[in-house]
Amino acid sequence: MILQKKNGLFTVENAWQGVQEISYCNERNKSVLEYYALAEFDTKNEQVKGDLFEFFEEYCKTITRRVCVEEDRPIDIETKVNCAYIRTFVPQNIGVVIENVASNSYKNGASKIAFNMYENEQYFCIDIIDNGNGLNANADVNSLFEFGKSYTRFGTGVGLYHIKNIVTDMNGTIGVNVENKKGFELNVRFRK
Repeated sequence: MILQKKNGLFTVENAWQGVQEISYCNERNKSVLEYYALAEFDTKNEQVKGDLFEFFEEYCKTITRRVCVEEDRPIDIETKVNCAYIRTFVPQNIGVVIENVASNSYKNGASKIAFNMYENEQYFCIDIIDNGNGLNANADVNSLFEFGKSYTRFGTGVGLYHIKNIVTDMNGTIGVNVENKKGFELNVRFRK
């Protein structure tokens, strides 16, 4: 973590940056600890080149499903993969994405999450849809990915922030489908 001083003074911005970095590291460590014990994917390197969609499917089957079942209200996790998407990625970061999505869905009353992975003419796509309570009618969709903003009643406002940073670092985009009124839907796109 890098904490910078401005004119020799530690600022509020420095503190927020530190909290954001600590939060991300904590989420990443949690993902690493849970994934490495059960992984079938290559875990020897920080970055791997492989099928990102296959990794999503494996992680959901081996890690997230087990974690959610241990809760008092299990979540059914469904994956649909219609193509391969070969690229370089950091497995721990993808774990952070999936774990944060599952946590948000759980906190928002969902009993099912679907990860639909496919391609169209321009993009490799991941649509993540749950059947939870959805967005509050007063929710500011533009601020959902800001640090400290939450769409769930019990959320901390760091999950979507980390998800957006990871997707952006992978040269992708992420948005909320506001047309979905029966739950919460995230749309991730990676240009071909």
